Amino acid sequence: MWYPPGPASLDVIPTAPYRQGYVLAEYSAPPGGTDDFLERVIEILRVDYGFGATFGASLTYVGVTWQGTDGTWPSDPLNADWIKFWRNLDVELGDSLGTVRLGDEFWGGLTDGVGGDILLEVVEESVRVKLAAVDQLRRPRPRGGKGDVGAIER
Repeated sequence: MWYPPGPASLDVIPTAPYRQGYVLAEYSAPPGGTDDFLERVIEILRVDYGFGATFGASLTYVGVTWQGTDGTWPSDPLNADWIKFWRNLDVELGDSLGTVRLGDEFWGGLTDGVGGDILLEVVEESVRVKLAAVDQLRRPRPRGGKGDVGAIER
């Protein structure tokens, strides 16, 4: 993930350690059940976020499911359509939900439970973090009174 730099990214990271919250959302479909998770994501965007009935019509998602294990799924050819769906969804969303698009606000707004055959678990957690002195390329991270926001530098 990469966020374009801008004025809003300067001098915003506290210099003292702090807690950063994040959302983990995980779904599962039982063996033999219907895995329509991506269809449900599109429906949430259409109804709850007001994108309308035609939103996502150009996306391929029916029958597209996640395959593999946590550590190997990006390199599994069976996940090519899964990855393509999320990339195309990002393009279709554009900036309509902000730079992050489907970030913690979206996933944290979902609730645990069962919908059809899908079981969804949403957990909000936090971790103690501190400002890093260098970026991922080991260069000094620019900063003023506070640190600058940065993701993966290109």
